[in-house]
Parts: sequence; C-alpha cells; structure tokens
Amino acid sequence: MLNRENKHRIDLKYYFWSFFYVHLALYIAINILLITTNVLLSPQQLWFVIPLAGWGVWVFAHFFITFALLSDSAKQWRSGEIRKLTVAELKEGLTEEEAGQRATIKLFFWTFFYFHAALYIGGNTLMILINLLVDRTFLWSLIPLIGWSLWLLFHYLLTFLCLGDQVRNWRDKQLKKLAFTKITLETRRALYREAFLRFFFWNIFLLHLGLYVLCNVFMFTIDMLTDQNTLWFIWPLISWGIFLLAHYGFTYATSSEQMVKWREEHFTGT
Repeated sequence: MLNRENKHRIDLKYYFWSFFYVHLALYIAINILLITTNVLLSPQQLWFVIPLAGWGVWVFAHFFITFALLSDSAKQWRSGEIRKLTVAELKEGLTEEEAGQRATIKLFFWTFFYFHAALYIGGNTLMILINLLVDRTFLWSLIPLIGWSLWLLFHYLLTFLCLGDQVRNWRDKQLKKLAFTKITLETRRALYREAFLRFFFWNIFLLHLGLYVLCNVFMFTIDMLTDQNTLWFIWPLISWGIFLLAHYGFTYATSSEQMVKWREEHFTGT
C-alpha cells in the first residue's frame, strides 16, 4: 500500500498529464480538420494559421506548466508559499488543517491566473507580430485577442470570487457534502482531497460551458452584423464544441465512482 503522500503525488501526476495528453490530442485532431477544410474550400486564404498558432501557444504553455509543476524545484517553491499563506490563515483563528487547505486553494487559483495572464500577453504579442509581418490588410489577430480577453476576464472573476468569504463558505459546504458521500476512502484528508477534485473539475467544466455560450453568441453577432455571406462563426462553434464535449466526457470519467475505483486498483501498487 502507498502512504498518503506518495498517493497524493501519483494522483497529481495522473490528473496533470491526462489533461495535457487530452489537450494535445484535441489540438492535433481539430487542426488537421481545419487545415483540410481550409485547403479544400478556400486555399487562397490560409486562415487555419490563426487557430494553429494561437492554440499552439497554449499547448506549449500547457506542457511547460505541467512539467514545471511536477519538478522538484516547483514542489519546493510551492511548499514554501503554502507555508507562508498557512501562517497568515492561522491568524484568523482557523485550525492548522483548515488553514493549510485554504492556503493550498489560494496559491493554486492565483498562480493559475497569473500564468494565464502572462500567456495572454505573450501569445497575443506573438500573434500580432505575425499578423503585421505577414498580412497587414487582414487584422486576424484581433479575433483571438477579443476572444481570449473575455476568457481572461472570466478567469479573473472566477479567481476573485472563489477566494471571497461568501463563496468560500458555500464551497466548504459543498465539499463537506461531497466528502461525506465518498465512503470508500479511509481518512478525512483523503475524503476532502477527492471531494475538492470533483468540485474543481465540475466547476471548471461549467465555467467552460458558460464561456463557450458567451463567446459564440458574441462571434455570431459580429458575423451577422459585418458579413452575412461568409458564416465563419460556424468553425469556432463546431471546433470548440468538440473540445467542450471532450471536456465533459473527461470530467465525467475522472469524477465518476468507476474511474476512482479503477485509479485505486491501477496505481496503488505503483
């Protein structure tokens, strides 16, 4: 049997690398579809470069952050930051366990947002430079700039709200409900960790769903107001919809009782 710390590390590797490989597979499959469609229907305008470059930046960053989070230096930095935040939370009268849990959540959410903001700046700067150097008559870089800006704003609001007192109290209640329904694990900490993962995955999916609807309504409106002859909004609607469907399937599979049992059976003896 694995001890609690080793099991936690195995779970982290499983989740992080699974997300990356699913992301990479979707990137390859959807861009092959887009390239084929572009070459067959409108070879005179190679618009497939837009999602290929924009999404490629995110895939590279996804690999980098996955590798960095699982390295020893990243673990040491994360442990040090969590200790600092835990000390601050202890001053509010929390128990050491509660303070540690809140510190971990706070570090994760804000680190993820700051990395996203850095990726937003770097990725859009790269796409704008490519746009200006290749074809200044068609400013396609504005499309990912606007769409990504909406996602970054949504991400900030999610991060800010998830760390607020009211949302924190609601989250704690939901986690307790989820923890008490998970009777197959042995300790309270393991129960809380599994409950948090389920809570996190489903709320990320719901955020993704809301963003999908908002952005596609926005792109549909722009398409209808500017050029009704070329219904380009269909392409992000379909390609993003495939990714959203895969996200739902991965979230359901990862959070289901069957997947938990399978993971326990296959990784317990690692």
